[in-house]
Order: sequence, then structure tokens, then C-alpha cells
Amino acid sequence: MTNWCKLVTCACFPEWQMLFSLAMPIDVFAIEGLPDSRRRGVEQAVETAGRRLPGAHEAWVVPARAGVGFCVRITGPDGFFCQAELAGDETDAEIKDKVMRALEH
Repeated sequence: MTNWCKLVTCACFPEWQMLFSLAMPIDVFAIEGLPDSRRRGVEQAVETAGRRLPGAHEAWVVPARAGVGFCVRITGPDGFFCQAELAGDETDAEIKDKVMRALEH
């Protein structure tokens, strides 16, 4: 456990509460350019990929500039911006993996 974790844990929360209080889900505000049958799965994949992000983040799923596929754009505090470009034929699990990799950079 790092010193920072010890400080926060001792100050006000048991460890399990601290972990849940720091992580917040991504709010997916818009899903454009996807068939209705894919929207819920893509939304869940994006939300799952961003579960470990600290603080509030927002996501938009929009058509790609090239006209094929779509982009997931995620914004957050302090000017945070992340984008994952997808071909459009990925499974929900592949979408989650690509968004998670984009968030790691």
C-alpha cells in the first residue's frame, strides 16, 4: 500500500470504501451513427472500460471522420481527452479492449 493510500484510508474510509469512492463511471452522452441494435452494447463496453478512471468523465460515440466506423471520445477533468477509433464491426469485448488501451496512453 502506498503512503497516499494509507493517508486516505486512515483519514476517513476503510480500504474498500476508498476504492469505490475514487472510481466513477463514464457518462455516455451521445451515440450517433450506430444501429439501434448496437447502441446498448457499445455504451456498456465504454462504461466498463472507464470504470477505473478517477473523477467524472464523459464519452461521446460519433461517426468516424473517414465515414467508416466510429470514434469514442472521452473527456474529463484538467483537459483530459482520449479517442479510440473503431472500424464498426468489432464485438463489444473488442470495443472495451480498444477503449481501455486508448485510456492507458
